[in-house]
Amino acid sequence: MRPTCFQRDRIERALIEDDLSRSTDTRLDYSIEAITPKEAADFIRRFEYLGTPGRNWFAVGARNASGELAAVAIFGRPVPMAPNEIVLERGACTLWSAPNTASWFIPKAVTMAAQDRGWQIFYAYADPAAGEVGTIYRACSWTYLGQGSPGRRSRPREYYQRGGERPITERAFRKRGYILADMDLLGWRRIMVPPKHRYAHVEIWRNGYHDKRAERALSIRLKNKRTS
Repeated sequence: MRPTCFQRDRIERALIEDDLSRSTDTRLDYSIEAITPKEAADFIRRFEYLGTPGRNWFAVGARNASGELAAVAIFGRPVPMAPNEIVLERGACTLWSAPNTASWFIPKAVTMAAQDRGWQIFYAYADPAAGEVGTIYRACSWTYLGQGSPGRRSRPREYYQRGGERPITERAFRKRGYILADMDLLGWRRIMVPPKHRYAHVEIWRNGYHDKRAERALSIRLKNKRTS
Protein backbone atom coordinates (compact mmCIF):
# COMPACT_ATOMS: atom_id res chain seq x y z
CA MET A 1 0.00 0.00 0.00
CA ARG A 2 1.35 3.43 -0.93
CA PRO A 3 1.93 5.94 1.92
CA THR A 4 -0.72 8.43 0.75
CA CYS A 5 -3.76 8.01 -1.47
CA PHE A 6 -4.01 9.51 -4.94
CA GLN A 7 -6.82 11.76 -3.68
CA ARG A 8 -4.37 13.54 -1.38
CA ASP A 9 -1.81 13.89 -4.17
CA ARG A 10 -4.34 15.50 -6.49
CA ILE A 11 -5.57 17.94 -3.84
CA GLU A 12 -2.01 19.03 -3.07
CA ARG A 13 -1.27 19.60 -6.76
CA ALA A 14 -4.44 21.66 -7.12
CA LEU A 15 -3.44 23.80 -4.15
CA ILE A 16 0.02 24.42 -5.58
CA GLU A 17 -1.55 25.51 -8.87
CA ASP A 18 -3.96 27.78 -6.98
CA ASP A 19 -2.13 29.52 -4.14
CA LEU A 20 0.89 28.32 -2.17
CA SER A 21 0.26 30.87 0.57
CA ARG A 22 -3.34 29.82 1.27
CA SER A 23 -3.78 29.08 5.00
CA THR A 24 -5.95 26.30 6.35
CA ASP A 25 -9.35 27.24 7.75
CA THR A 26 -9.48 26.88 11.52
CA ARG A 27 -13.25 26.47 11.97
CA LEU A 28 -15.90 24.22 10.46
CA ASP A 29 -17.98 27.25 9.58
CA TYR A 30 -19.46 26.28 6.22
CA SER A 31 -22.99 26.42 4.85
CA ILE A 32 -24.37 23.20 3.32
CA GLU A 33 -26.37 23.53 0.12
CA ALA A 34 -27.36 21.79 -3.09
CA ILE A 35 -25.15 22.97 -5.95
CA THR A 36 -25.38 22.84 -9.73
CA PRO A 37 -23.99 19.88 -11.71
CA LYS A 38 -21.48 22.17 -13.43
CA GLU A 39 -20.14 23.62 -10.19
CA ALA A 40 -19.83 20.13 -8.70
CA ALA A 41 -18.13 18.76 -11.83
CA ASP A 42 -15.61 21.61 -11.98
CA PHE A 43 -14.67 21.03 -8.32
CA ILE A 44 -14.35 17.26 -8.71
CA ARG A 45 -12.18 17.61 -11.81
CA ARG A 46 -9.74 19.69 -9.77
CA PHE A 47 -9.69 17.88 -6.44
CA GLU A 48 -10.88 14.27 -6.86
CA TYR A 49 -8.37 11.69 -8.05
CA LEU A 50 -10.55 10.21 -10.82
CA GLY A 51 -11.13 13.71 -12.19
CA THR A 52 -14.60 12.90 -13.55
CA PRO A 53 -18.01 13.76 -12.02
CA GLY A 54 -19.57 10.32 -12.54
CA ARG A 55 -23.36 9.95 -12.66
CA ASN A 56 -24.42 13.22 -11.09
CA TRP A 57 -28.01 12.92 -9.85
CA PHE A 58 -27.62 15.26 -6.91
CA ALA A 59 -24.69 17.32 -5.63
CA VAL A 60 -24.08 18.97 -2.27
CA GLY A 61 -21.41 21.52 -1.38
CA ALA A 62 -19.91 23.08 1.75
CA ARG A 63 -19.35 26.79 1.13
CA ASN A 64 -17.40 29.33 3.17
CA ALA A 65 -18.47 32.90 3.90
CA SER A 66 -16.65 34.10 0.77
CA GLY A 67 -18.69 31.77 -1.42
CA GLU A 68 -15.85 29.32 -2.10
CA LEU A 69 -16.52 25.60 -2.09
CA ALA A 70 -14.53 23.72 0.55
CA ALA A 71 -16.05 20.29 -0.11
CA VAL A 72 -18.36 18.57 -2.59
CA ALA A 73 -20.29 15.28 -2.62
CA ILE A 74 -21.94 13.83 -5.72
CA PHE A 75 -24.63 11.15 -5.54
CA GLY A 76 -25.40 8.88 -8.50
CA ARG A 77 -27.30 5.70 -9.15
CA PRO A 78 -25.70 2.82 -11.07
CA VAL A 79 -28.02 0.25 -12.62
CA PRO A 80 -29.60 -1.90 -11.28
CA MET A 81 -30.53 -0.48 -7.89
CA ALA A 82 -33.71 -0.13 -5.87
CA PRO A 83 -35.51 3.25 -6.03
CA ASN A 84 -34.50 4.12 -2.46
CA GLU A 85 -30.78 3.36 -2.98
CA ILE A 86 -28.01 5.70 -4.08
CA VAL A 87 -24.21 5.77 -4.26
CA LEU A 88 -21.93 8.48 -2.95
CA GLU A 89 -19.98 8.40 -6.20
CA ARG A 90 -17.57 11.29 -5.80
CA GLY A 91 -16.36 13.42 -2.92
CA ALA A 92 -13.47 15.74 -2.22
CA CYS A 93 -12.26 18.58 -0.01
CA THR A 94 -9.73 21.30 -0.65
CA LEU A 95 -6.46 21.18 1.26
CA TRP A 96 -7.30 24.52 2.88
CA SER A 97 -10.58 23.27 4.32
CA ALA A 98 -10.75 22.99 8.11
CA PRO A 99 -9.50 19.80 9.82
CA ASN A 100 -12.06 16.99 9.87
CA THR A 101 -14.13 18.64 7.13
CA ALA A 102 -14.83 15.33 5.39
CA SER A 103 -16.20 13.52 8.47
CA TRP A 104 -18.24 16.64 9.34
CA PHE A 105 -19.53 17.19 5.80
CA ILE A 106 -20.49 13.70 4.63
CA PRO A 107 -23.24 13.12 7.25
CA LYS A 108 -24.73 16.54 6.46
CA ALA A 109 -24.61 15.91 2.72
CA VAL A 110 -26.27 12.51 3.19
CA THR A 111 -29.02 14.03 5.35
CA MET A 112 -29.74 16.66 2.70
CA ALA A 113 -29.91 13.98 0.00
CA ALA A 114 -32.19 11.80 2.14
CA GLN A 115 -34.54 14.70 2.89
CA ASP A 116 -34.54 16.16 -0.62
CA ARG A 117 -34.74 12.95 -2.67
CA GLY A 118 -36.12 10.33 -0.28
CA TRP A 119 -33.13 7.99 -0.60
CA GLN A 120 -32.69 5.63 2.33
CA ILE A 121 -29.69 3.40 1.64
CA PHE A 122 -26.40 5.06 0.75
CA TYR A 123 -23.46 3.07 -0.60
CA ALA A 124 -19.84 4.13 -1.00
CA TYR A 125 -16.69 2.45 -2.29
CA ALA A 126 -13.02 2.70 -1.36
CA ASP A 127 -10.60 1.67 -4.11
CA PRO A 128 -7.33 -0.05 -3.09
CA ALA A 129 -5.97 0.93 -6.51
CA ALA A 130 -6.07 4.54 -5.28
CA GLY A 131 -4.59 3.75 -1.88
CA GLU A 132 -8.03 3.90 -0.22
CA VAL A 133 -9.38 1.69 2.58
CA GLY A 134 -12.49 3.66 3.56
CA THR A 135 -11.17 5.40 6.67
CA ILE A 136 -13.60 8.30 6.23
CA TYR A 137 -16.63 5.99 6.07
CA ARG A 138 -15.52 4.18 9.20
CA ALA A 139 -15.17 7.57 10.91
CA CYS A 140 -18.75 8.34 9.88
CA SER A 141 -19.94 4.98 11.34
CA TRP A 142 -20.97 3.46 8.01
CA THR A 143 -21.44 -0.32 7.85
CA TYR A 144 -18.63 -2.25 6.16
CA LEU A 145 -20.00 -4.75 3.61
CA GLY A 146 -16.74 -6.37 2.52
CA GLN A 147 -15.00 -6.27 -0.84
CA GLY A 148 -16.47 -6.78 -4.29
CA SER A 149 -20.00 -6.41 -5.63
CA PRO A 150 -22.91 -8.43 -4.20
CA GLY A 151 -23.27 -11.81 -5.87
CA ARG A 152 -19.83 -11.69 -7.50
CA ARG A 153 -16.57 -13.35 -6.55
CA SER A 154 -14.18 -10.97 -4.81
CA ARG A 155 -11.26 -11.46 -7.15
CA PRO A 156 -8.27 -9.11 -7.59
CA ARG A 157 -8.41 -6.84 -10.64
CA GLU A 158 -5.58 -6.38 -13.12
CA TYR A 159 -4.14 -2.89 -13.51
CA TYR A 160 -1.13 -1.27 -15.14
CA GLN A 161 1.11 1.19 -13.33
CA ARG A 162 4.19 3.27 -14.12
CA GLY A 163 6.23 4.61 -11.22
CA GLY A 164 4.03 6.37 -8.68
CA GLU A 165 1.22 7.11 -11.15
CA ARG A 166 -2.35 6.06 -10.54
CA PRO A 167 -2.95 2.49 -11.77
CA ILE A 168 -5.11 2.21 -14.88
CA THR A 169 -7.06 -0.61 -16.49
CA GLU A 170 -5.93 -2.44 -19.63
CA ARG A 171 -8.66 -0.61 -21.55
CA ALA A 172 -7.28 2.78 -20.41
CA PHE A 173 -3.75 1.57 -21.21
CA ARG A 174 -4.76 0.74 -24.78
CA LYS A 175 -6.71 3.99 -25.19
CA ARG A 176 -3.43 5.82 -24.68
CA GLY A 177 -2.18 4.16 -27.84
CA TYR A 178 0.02 1.57 -26.11
CA ILE A 179 0.17 -2.16 -26.69
CA LEU A 180 1.15 -4.76 -24.10
CA ALA A 181 4.46 -5.32 -25.87
CA ASP A 182 5.36 -1.71 -24.93
CA MET A 183 5.07 -2.33 -21.20
CA ASP A 184 8.71 -2.99 -20.32
CA LEU A 185 10.04 -0.43 -22.77
CA LEU A 186 7.84 2.34 -21.34
CA GLY A 187 8.34 1.40 -17.70
CA TRP A 188 4.88 -0.03 -17.03
CA ARG A 189 4.19 -3.07 -14.87
CA ARG A 190 1.18 -5.28 -14.36
CA ILE A 191 -0.25 -5.29 -10.80
CA MET A 192 -3.17 -7.10 -9.17
CA VAL A 193 -5.44 -4.94 -7.02
CA PRO A 194 -8.06 -6.29 -4.58
CA PRO A 195 -11.72 -5.43 -5.30
CA LYS A 196 -13.17 -2.24 -3.85
CA HIS A 197 -14.25 -2.01 -0.22
CA ARG A 198 -18.01 -1.45 0.11
CA TYR A 199 -19.76 0.59 2.79
CA ALA A 200 -23.40 1.40 3.50
CA HIS A 201 -25.37 3.88 5.57
CA VAL A 202 -29.10 3.99 6.29
CA GLU A 203 -30.98 7.24 6.85
CA ILE A 204 -34.76 7.52 6.63
CA TRP A 205 -36.82 10.70 6.70
CA ARG A 206 -40.61 10.69 6.33
CA ASN A 207 -42.57 13.96 6.19
CA GLY A 208 -39.74 15.81 7.93
CA TYR A 209 -39.53 13.18 10.66
CA HIS A 210 -36.32 11.22 11.26
CA ASP A 211 -37.53 7.61 11.47
CA LYS A 212 -34.77 6.03 13.56
CA ARG A 213 -36.82 2.91 14.29
CA ALA A 214 -37.11 2.10 10.58
CA GLU A 215 -33.41 2.88 10.20
CA ARG A 216 -32.46 0.34 12.84
CA ALA A 217 -34.58 -2.37 11.22
CA LEU A 218 -33.13 -1.73 7.75
CA SER A 219 -29.58 -1.52 9.13
CA ILE A 220 -30.00 -4.94 10.76
CA ARG A 221 -31.13 -6.40 7.44
CA LEU A 222 -28.06 -4.95 5.72
CA LYS A 223 -25.73 -6.37 8.36
CA ASN A 224 -27.38 -9.79 8.14
CA LYS A 225 -27.04 -9.71 4.37
CA ARG A 226 -23.34 -8.93 4.77
CA THR A 227 -22.72 -11.93 7.01
CA SER A 228 -24.97 -14.41 5.17
